[in-house]
Amino acid sequence: GDGFQRFSVTSNLVAGKNNSLSIDGKRYDQGKDFMPFAFSSGSAGEAEIIFAGYGFMIDEDSLKWNDYKGIDVKGKWVLILRADPEADKSVSPFIPYSSDRGKTLLAEDMGACGVLLVSGTTFDPMDTFESLNPDDFPVGIPAFRIKREVADFILKKHKTTVPDLEKRLNESKKPVSFNTGIKAVAQSEIIREMMGTRNVVMMLPGQDEVLRNEFIILGAHFDHLGMGGKGSSSMAGDTVAVHHGADDNASGVGMMLELAEKFASIKGSHKRSIIFIAFSGEELGLLGSRYFAENPSVDLSKVNAMI
Repeated sequence: GDGFQRFSVTSNLVAGKNNSLSIDGKRYDQGKDFMPFAFSSGSAGEAEIIFAGYGFMIDEDSLKWNDYKGIDVKGKWVLILRADPEADKSVSPFIPYSSDRGKTLLAEDMGACGVLLVSGTTFDPMDTFESLNPDDFPVGIPAFRIKREVADFILKKHKTTVPDLEKRLNESKKPVSFNTGIKAVAQSEIIREMMGTRNVVMMLPGQDEVLRNEFIILGAHFDHLGMGGKGSSSMAGDTVAVHHGADDNASGVGMMLELAEKFASIKGSHKRSIIFIAFSGEELGLLGSRYFAENPSVDLSKVNAMI
């Protein structure tokens, strides 16, 4: 065709008007008291809230921690502390288990009907809501970030608070889980705003009558980190500034174009057909390459290599 393989990506996420959260009959306000996560979905009827520490289920030789031992969260809401007991360390065995989405997926696997995540004072002294991350794909249950004062209301029957529990968990490095005796009901709505983008794909026919039906793919991606900031792949997540794309991946695109010109101009240089692809959306989660793999322009069983 015209060399463009068009597809759509999520450009923005918006918390819909139908998000709601009520705890023991008290209705809370979106944006002030709670916010849905980008991966939140669905609704959950009234059910008890179970506190499950950091929401871990870790079974390694050097680290064991199970917040779900001794509790039954099937059909229940789970209240979980965000981050981990070593949030101040850049190297920690807890890091692979500390993501909000990972904890929510585990709670869903355990049968929970919804998840409430709250930040401790050590992890997030300001207790501020982050913007929705378009890279997050939905799980099957509602998941909300709630303010500490909302979580403290849930914990009132046990006469404890989020800071108290965070301190206890961080110091003891041992699970703490219990039924709160408080019930919640909620609904989640995330609206995805879409935009169009495109891979650039062209094929140079092979010069051998038999082998031209086999393919080599040469690819690179032409998108890069843009302005960085939260939700991007930038290593400096708190910095919003132009991220020049030479290394990642203008240099790769330049090499691909040079090779395309070289192979096209030299007779006998390639027996097999060569597909040249410039991918879009790679920094958003390998979207362009995944789209091509799921919607290939040739039979992938005849592709010998992707470089």
